[in-house]
Amino acid sequence: MPDVTAASQASPAAAPGSAVPLLVVGAHMAGFPAHGRISRHDARPLGRARTAPGYRLHDLGGEPARPGLVRDPSVTTSATGELWLLPRPAIADLLLETAPPLGFGWVDLADGRRVLGYLCEAAATTGRPLVPDGDWRLRLP
Repeated sequence: MPDVTAASQASPAAAPGSAVPLLVVGAHMAGFPAHGRISRHDARPLGRARTAPGYRLHDLGGEPARPGLVRDPSVTTSATGELWLLPRPAIADLLLETAPPLGFGWVDLADGRRVLGYLCEAAATTGRPLVPDGDWRLRLP
């Protein structure tokens, strides 16, 4: 995937009908079990992206396993994911099929942009292990 810093700096709140960048950090990434949920909406890859410091990525377990990204201003850690460009109507579809404790929220990226992304309720991460280097791909054997 290309480096996301080369992608457009357009705001996700651009004109109605426009495409929206969405940060995914686990099961929705290319090659993972839930990727079909975004690819069926003609998602276009924008590349890998790293959050700004202040995020924790936890292994929530389950089958298939999935991570939970939590904003936590008390930490200096960050997480790596993929940025995908989706048609605006797809965002509503994805949100409606997203099971708790996951949902959508604004995520600050290391390059200064704020994008929509999958976030997790902090309470669901209690006792769950952190993902090494905040990169879901690194947890694979």
